[in-house]
Amino acid sequence: MMRRCELPARDLRLLDPLFIYPSTVLGRERAIVVNLEQIRCVITADEVLLLNSLDNYVFQYAAELQRRLLQCAEGDELLFEFRALEHTLEVACSFLDAFIRVACSFFEFRALALEVAWSFLELSQNRAMFPLFESCINALFPAIL
Repeated sequence: MMRRCELPARDLRLLDPLFIYPSTVLGRERAIVVNLEQIRCVITADEVLLLNSLDNYVFQYAAELQRRLLQCAEGDELLFEFRALEHTLEVACSFLDAFIRVACSFFEFRALALEVAWSFLELSQNRAMFPLFESCINALFPAIL
């Protein structure tokens, strides 16, 4: 892949699933190296080379990318690379949006559980027990962010 796309080894390290790198898009002379959430790929002038293509998320991305590229092939002025990169960015944004929605609902549920615990303790007039309830709730719902 290094010879085919004329990429240095340091660029391909971004694609290694064993290492955690921040989301990155590198534009090189003959390729675009993309590491966005679960999508790790190299986009060239006429193809997208995917890593971890057996992952369900990546498989869905590839199927949608194929559908879009076939659909846009006629009459589209954008280059292949830009259409592929556009789709990759949209998929990464939708993944992050879904993650944020889950995280928000998690924190809303956690806040509701704390409210219920506080109401229960107010009814029982035993406020000294609230820290115990709060630590139990925190243990049940550990912070994910």
